[in-house]
Amino acid sequence: MPTEQFSRQVLLSELEIKELSKEKTPVQKMPSYIGTKVVCAEKMNQEAFLRSQNKWQENQETMGDGYLVVYEDGYKSWSPKSVFERCYRPITDAEKRLI
Repeated sequence: MPTEQFSRQVLLSELEIKELSKEKTPVQKMPSYIGTKVVCAEKMNQEAFLRSQNKWQENQETMGDGYLVVYEDGYKSWSPKSVFERCYRPITDAEKRLI
């Protein structure tokens, strides 16, 4: 009997589970935003980027294909191909006239 009583205390009802699953984490409670920025970029593998920044070390592992990204303030970074292509798209001539 003690085991049966313990099991009843531990098990949550379906209603309690549904209520718990509705609770939001601190991040989910925060407002969401979408940011936009215009960058210049060209295809460049990570080794070439690191060499251009004098940060290449022999036998260093790299992430392969990607993009050199230059921000409006001149800051340069490198993004893996999959990340860059998921976040950016080429701007059209009509869009260029707006910026």
